[in-house]
Amino acid sequence: MSGENDSDSEVDVIKKRLKAAIHFAVGSTCQEVADRQQISFQKKVLAVMTEAAWKYSEMMARDLELFAQHAKRNTVSVEDVKMIARKSPKLHELMTNRANEMGQKKQK
Repeated sequence: MSGENDSDSEVDVIKKRLKAAIHFAVGSTCQEVADRQQISFQKKVLAVMTEAAWKYSEMMARDLELFAQHAKRNTVSVEDVKMIARKSPKLHELMTNRANEMGQKKQK
């Protein structure tokens, strides 16, 4: 049973590292915007944006899993990711362009 606790703590450590990386990325992006627009962000805003990004990522991961299961696949595909982005035209365009770029690089 102690193996499960060790595994859980490893997962917790990984999650903390991922959240820290997201927080850093959000902070860096906000700093770039702040510098460009000559505005400032409260620290609470960074925390809320980090948590929102984390929760959105969790939601997306669950949806991707369900899309793959619905298609009777064990692997999430790029098409699944595009389906998630379909509600946001800009995000869908970004995802489609990125997928195309990745496909072109793979073919080379």
